[in-house]
Amino acid sequence: MVRRCRSLAGAVVVALTGTVLTACAGREAIMFINNSADDVTVQYGQESLKVEGYGGLGWHADECVTGPIVVTYLDARSTTIDGNVCPGSELVITADTAQISKARPPT
Repeated sequence: MVRRCRSLAGAVVVALTGTVLTACAGREAIMFINNSADDVTVQYGQESLKVEGYGGLGWHADECVTGPIVVTYLDARSTTIDGNVCPGSELVITADTAQISKARPPT
């Protein structure tokens, strides 16, 4: 089961250091972090998420999200990631790439 958190100017605040805080407590989240200036769309399975430029989104999940995961930029470019994104992981998006990494612990 996956539950979407609203942003914290809704529920996710992404600081300049890339540290992510969520207002949803409890289960671990899958974090989608957009370090590019433009909004992107992240699609996996039947889900489609808009992640604002220099923003982020947290999904609280009980299980991994299976790939492929497609990140589409405003200019219609896309990048595909094969594999799974699991709770406690981040999908970090830049202007040119997207990669999965283990979430950094809060500071």
